[in-house]
Amino acid sequence: MAISEIEADATFLNIIMDLRNDITTLMRQEAALVKSEIKGKAEGYLKTAVFMGASACLGLFAAFFLLLAVSKLLMFGLTAAGLPVWEASWISPLGLGCLLALGALLLLSKSRLQRESKPRFFRRPAFRVPGNAGMDRDEKGR
Repeated sequence: MAISEIEADATFLNIIMDLRNDITTLMRQEAALVKSEIKGKAEGYLKTAVFMGASACLGLFAAFFLLLAVSKLLMFGLTAAGLPVWEASWISPLGLGCLLALGALLLLSKSRLQRESKPRFFRRPAFRVPGNAGMDRDEKGR
């Protein structure tokens, strides 16, 4: 082998090694970039979840106090209608609770009806496959 061939082989090997190092560096940089993007998105989702949880908690407190006020108004109305205070004080929350339970049942039945009316993705095919596949047990004997 001549010296020029050895130098050509050495430069070719240097080029391949440089290419391998560049690809390794590029892959590490891409992995770090993806990691930082995922971290940023996760932080954003976490903040959103915290705010949604806090708003749900405040909403439940608001609903509780509004229902308490409606119950008191109902109690005052029943008292003004002629019922004694001790009867109105237990009839008003009971009546309000029954109305809320009825509303919850109506919403539940509506959601079930909507869910049943949507098409299902995993239904049995409407056509029969020729041969024994897809036939019922009583049809196989014929």
